[in-house]
Amino acid sequence: LVLRGRLSDGTVVERSYTLSDGSRDWDPYDIRQQIRVDAGDRQSLSVSLGSLPSTNGNAGDHLKFVRFDGRRTHFTPLRSFDASRGFFGLGRREARESIVDRRSAVWVAIKNHFFAAILTPATAVTETDCAPIEIVGDRPTRGLGATATLPLTAVGNSKEAKFSYYVGPMEYVRLDRLDRERVMEFGIFGFFGKLLLMAMLAIHRIIPNWGWAIILLTVAVKLLLWPLVVAQVRSSHKMAAIQKPLQEIQRRYKSNPQKCQAETLKLFKENGVNPASGCLPLLIQIPIFFGLYSMLRAASELRFARFFWIGDLSSADTVARLGSFPINILPLLMAATMFLQMRHTPMPSSNPSQRWLVNAMPLICLAFCYNLPAGLILYWTVQNSVGILQQALIQRNGRSVREVTAKGTVGRGPGGRSARRKH
Repeated sequence: LVLRGRLSDGTVVERSYTLSDGSRDWDPYDIRQQIRVDAGDRQSLSVSLGSLPSTNGNAGDHLKFVRFDGRRTHFTPLRSFDASRGFFGLGRREARESIVDRRSAVWVAIKNHFFAAILTPATAVTETDCAPIEIVGDRPTRGLGATATLPLTAVGNSKEAKFSYYVGPMEYVRLDRLDRERVMEFGIFGFFGKLLLMAMLAIHRIIPNWGWAIILLTVAVKLLLWPLVVAQVRSSHKMAAIQKPLQEIQRRYKSNPQKCQAETLKLFKENGVNPASGCLPLLIQIPIFFGLYSMLRAASELRFARFFWIGDLSSADTVARLGSFPINILPLLMAATMFLQMRHTPMPSSNPSQRWLVNAMPLICLAFCYNLPAGLILYWTVQNSVGILQQALIQRNGRSVREVTAKGTVGRGPGGRSARRKH
């Protein structure tokens, strides 16, 4: 498609658009463009990336301008244009109508939760300008628009700029083929997020339902981490079993910190307790957890995906409303499974304040996660359920606190002999 026009200064502009020919290396959402002008003194042109609205009301979280400089990806969220009081005055700023950046970029984009418009020129972008806009429709909403300044290259008696323009869904396979997957913003645990997303896509090819794909992926990850879970539960059981002698040591040597530390280490050694062994499995699981979180948060494949009563796995599973308050089922199930899992997890400390925090954690998570996408909550609920089953299996195999104690893991108290018991 070729369009011709004349600018107000007399410059003749010819703009051509070439769509995909269907070959594998040319994505159908990627439009190749060329702009040719006849002005001899014009050095650059400003090209619009268009505009994108927010989706599912997540403007502040997902609606962003993106710039890749060849080494790092920079994100400018919509809230960057709003006034801010900062943190105790630090970072205070006034509202801004636009943000102009005169640093070069390999490619630039605007993105919301599910879609992206990515402009990749043949020569680097020299300047960008992004600004919030009001998108008028049945329900007016805030959006984000951007322009990019492209240098012109002399070709005969005219000058031209060539670029490709991807405008479509943020699907990892497509964007990875174009080397533009950075726009999906997987975060610092992106390696795990990409790996888990590929695993979920592979499961979906066998079982074409995204809800079951999330469940099977979660179960597979939990089974893969089974040895770490066993080590963590064993450590928790041992720590719970020595709480009374540990408290006695802390009481007796309250005024002698060095002696208290020495006796504590001796107690740990006699009972085979390593405090770090309970933390290490958790630390190893953290990147995987956040990788799953970022993956499910960025996967546009979940949009409009149905699963039982859930009409859209990419948004909250609202089934009814009390006035303006949404009734979401999955977050309630998540909080219930979290509560049950914590009830079956041995407390390594008898500190009342810590117990109160653990008991309150399901309610805290319920408040923070109530309106999160159903796909994320489904993953968390399944993870809690599988965790309960794993703990039950570990206890059935003879690793409960009572059996550990009977085999002599409760060792010596302060100043006394080993308190081993016969089984």
